[in-house]
Amino acid sequence: MEARRRLTVTDDTLSTIAEKLGYPKLQDWQVNLTKKILSGKDVVFTAGTGCGKTTLLFAPLLAFRLEDPMAVGLSVTPTKALGRDQVHYSSFFFCRLTDNISGTLCPVEGNTCYRH
Repeated sequence: MEARRRLTVTDDTLSTIAEKLGYPKLQDWQVNLTKKILSGKDVVFTAGTGCGKTTLLFAPLLAFRLEDPMAVGLSVTPTKALGRDQVHYSSFFFCRLTDNISGTLCPVEGNTCYRH
């Protein structure tokens, strides 16, 4: 099994991500957990509706994409509605972050048939 890739992210990088997303700054818990995720640790947390969980979901991917535009991320969600919301929100993230990040966002659901 391949080792998990790690990335050291600076406070300046996290500030840049927050600024480009229209936030004055990321919340302290988002910064701390993003750094843990990027260092290769698993995290489990709870937060209420509207507290910024989706920002935390995409911040590590965005940090990797800034370093390597070919980086790939995968998000598994328990419901179709949440998955669709995250695809929509991630489009917003990628468009606002930088002009050189492009990619394909594709929700795949259990009852979806794809042909190549």
